[in-house]
Amino acid sequence: MRLPQIARKDVGDSIRGWRLHTLVVMFALVGGALAYFVDADFAEALVLLLAFLSPLVGLLFSQHSIVGKRDSGELTVLLGLPFSRLEVYLGSYLGRTVVLTISVASAYATTAVVAVLLGKPIDANELLIGFVLITLLGMVFVALAIGFSAVTRSTSAASVYAFGMYLLFAFQLWRLLPDGVLFLLNDFEIPNNRPEWARIFEQLSPFAGTRNIAAGVAPDLADPFPVVAASVPPNPPVYMTLWFALGVVLVWLAVPLLGGYVLFNRNDL
Repeated sequence: MRLPQIARKDVGDSIRGWRLHTLVVMFALVGGALAYFVDADFAEALVLLLAFLSPLVGLLFSQHSIVGKRDSGELTVLLGLPFSRLEVYLGSYLGRTVVLTISVASAYATTAVVAVLLGKPIDANELLIGFVLITLLGMVFVALAIGFSAVTRSTSAASVYAFGMYLLFAFQLWRLLPDGVLFLLNDFEIPNNRPEWARIFEQLSPFAGTRNIAAGVAPDLADPFPVVAASVPPNPPVYMTLWFALGVVLVWLAVPLLGGYVLFNRNDL
């Protein structure tokens, strides 16, 4: 399989276009400023900031990954070479994921270095776990962007879809969906008690899934996690447990990628 070649090309294009440099500098500045102005709990502060930034960058950086190649004619050239659609599709995802991972790593590395130079205490384990969680969350949004980019035929449509996904999750519109259903079913009145299914639905977003993973492996990182309703109790229900949360995040990774590829493989160029 020639998938690594596509991934390397994607990373190389990011380097040549100075996109990787820009992202690394931006994330490093965020990490350095945080280490300078915050005296402790760096991992928690990074989670609070990067849980917004990583998904946004993943979407913006990946939204034109396939449709942009189609518009420029590059996709036709690649498929005329010994590359399959699957290799181009997954290679683009891997390349964008590598760039995002390097960018997030620069924030955590800069935070650690600046904190050590200033003599501030750091928790290396929490920083490492936070890095993995934020990267995983970013990977979900890269998958969403790649999937939409593969099935749309214009860059503007891909941008609208990407922006819509960010609004849906980062601005808690996901949490409002069951409330809207309850409002309609309750004769246009807000019920006094939310049913269990509505609470379960809240925990099915990628933000909630990542937060619930944090609660299972590093509880201190779960509390500052943004845009997630309801804290994780000491004895959480099944839908807030670590393994359920891992399943939620894996579904958000797999379904957009699989659905996007199926439609991409069926569509005419």
